[in-house]
Amino acid sequence: MSNLGIISSRQRKGSLPLFVKILLLISLGVVVLGSDLWIVNFRERSRGDDFFQFWAAGKALLHGDDPYDPQTWRGIYEREGRWRWQTDQPVFLYPLWTAFPFVLLATLPTFWAALLWAAINQLFLVLSAMLVIKGLDWNNYKQWLLLIMALLITFEPLSLTILFGQLGILLLVLICGIFYLVSHGRHAIAGVLLGLTLIKPQLFILVIPVLLLVMLLERRWSFIASFAITVMGLVISSWLLVPQWPIRWQGNPVETANVRLTISPTIWGFSHTVVTGLERADWWALTTLPACLVLIGVVSYLWFMRRNAFRTGDQLAPLLSLTMIISLLISPYMLSYDFVLLLLPVMTCLWLIQPLPSLIRRALLASLISCAIFLPWALLAISAQTGQETITVLLPASLLAILLAANFAKGRWAASMESTKACEEFTTL
Repeated sequence: MSNLGIISSRQRKGSLPLFVKILLLISLGVVVLGSDLWIVNFRERSRGDDFFQFWAAGKALLHGDDPYDPQTWRGIYEREGRWRWQTDQPVFLYPLWTAFPFVLLATLPTFWAALLWAAINQLFLVLSAMLVIKGLDWNNYKQWLLLIMALLITFEPLSLTILFGQLGILLLVLICGIFYLVSHGRHAIAGVLLGLTLIKPQLFILVIPVLLLVMLLERRWSFIASFAITVMGLVISSWLLVPQWPIRWQGNPVETANVRLTISPTIWGFSHTVVTGLERADWWALTTLPACLVLIGVVSYLWFMRRNAFRTGDQLAPLLSLTMIISLLISPYMLSYDFVLLLLPVMTCLWLIQPLPSLIRRALLASLISCAIFLPWALLAISAQTGQETITVLLPASLLAILLAANFAKGRWAASMESTKACEEFTTL
């Protein structure tokens, strides 16, 4: 009994007192709430946030109106005093089902809805990190937890996403949820989450077909079935609410994409900036070549890895992260705040690096920290000066190089460990 008392006493000494934990939790809540209030107040002053269009679409559905009707759309904006901000957006630019998550938020005034949305996004961020950590079975994650949170919080696209009230963090928790569920064999629910990524489908232009291809090769029929049912549910429910919405909507995203394609932070926008600078705009069509090569390369890689791919978190995380990066590089319609989805590859790189030998680990870790913390802010400063954010494509490109290097190093290290173990067993015999 005395020994148990000593152990219990030591445990109490090694942990923080309860009142300190409560104080830290309250302090964290005050900081988060204060930052959210500042963000929402900034939006209200500038009248320039993306969240309002989602709120407005939810408001239209709440009252049984059509968000693709220009009169309805303008009426909502004028009632809220925001039409002077976005006169170039006559209707809702997203698929109708994108507005579904915002119907409940539309019951609140815009200020409180935006404040709640900012708080929800920060909870989604924490949940995303937890899902990745648990999906990778990262046993010693506590040693790396401070660095994980530092990389998440200081990642510049995260700040932009929360500032504008965009959908990136919601999509991040969906893709992290897919990773966690597939790595734990819960394919049916994972298929549902993949279907829900269609709320902003252009960001998953490669992720969706690659996941479906791998699940087909693995004969995970529950995943494919649940994905198909979810998509059908979104389509049917949207049609029942506003039967004519595809006809009214189809021209707007195409027209906007044609403009955004040349200025987006993708291989399309970057190559357009380069050929324009060289005064050879006619070369821009050649940018289809690297995109095709990337697609062929990824599909070929998955084909050669088909026997082992996506069966465990060890194989799933690098492949899914690789696909996510390339999907963002070739997306036809996006802006730099959508790079918040790169937090999945960032966490995957950190996991790949942690067991490596000291010298290699430090080199790759320094590269990852520079890419995730310093590079995005530097690219933002350059974009602010030039007025073009196509240069920010260097962020996913750099992260892609680090991911491939870390994955290669991890493979060589694992092979050497197996070889050493085999030699030891042979020597013992």
